[in-house]
Amino acid sequence: MKEKISSFGAGLFQKPSESVRREIDRINTKRLMVAAVIMMTINGVSFFLLSTQKVEATQLVQTWREGVLRSHGILFFVNAAIGLSAYFLRDKEHLKRLRRALPYVALIGILASGGVITIFDQCITANITPFVITSIGGAAIF
Repeated sequence: MKEKISSFGAGLFQKPSESVRREIDRINTKRLMVAAVIMMTINGVSFFLLSTQKVEATQLVQTWREGVLRSHGILFFVNAAIGLSAYFLRDKEHLKRLRRALPYVALIGILASGGVITIFDQCITANITPFVITSIGGAAIF
């Protein structure tokens, strides 16, 4: 019984084998490609809805609309760059360090985008819903 207890967590902190690491990288790359398409769709729909609605607005509301429109427009292209990077790096063994760093860069970008949109939302309302959504989305994807 003592042997089982002492060997229970023996392999817990060992570095994964190279084949396991390649599989993890492959799965993360696929996640990034799918997540980029989903996020581009959300950014595109948000941009379209905000740009087509014509509302009589105060200067503050107009500033908010312009800020959110710019944020979603820029994020559309950032997400496209993340998705294309993941697509082109998916089978490149010689660029494995870059492929392993891409999910972390994407997560930082997603959280930063939620923060930027939240800053513009603070002009109109006191909620932090965009930041909470991007935080939960980032945690769910990665």
